[in-house]
Amino acid sequence: MNVEEHISLVSGNFTDKLPQFDCNCYILKDILQNWSDEDALLILSKVESVAKRNKSRLVIIENMMHTGHHAEEKLKSFLDLTMMSFNPSHSHLRTVDELFFLLQSTGFTDPQLYFTCTTYNIIETYPKTNQ
Repeated sequence: MNVEEHISLVSGNFTDKLPQFDCNCYILKDILQNWSDEDALLILSKVESVAKRNKSRLVIIENMMHTGHHAEEKLKSFLDLTMMSFNPSHSHLRTVDELFFLLQSTGFTDPQLYFTCTTYNIIETYPKTNQ
């Protein structure tokens, strides 16, 4: 099986109309942390509209802040400060609860959080009409 037959990498602007694909999964990696809440809501709304039509899921792979004092949380706090120093008005790590709120505000439901062995976590969710 050739991977290229099953994956489409798309360039463009998230605030424009998203292209339509017949796919079962949209993946956003390191995207939402670079945008303000208003722009993140716009991006998620656009993804929700195409995911709903295709009955697709959304997978978000990002560094996410958690409450706790573990070493990886301290590293994430450092990453958050570093990001804010480059772009104080937009870039920041969100908490899991903040990401869940953005998802639910744009029509996604039942987000599932998966932990990894890295500083990244994964959220999997579906538009409400896909259940």
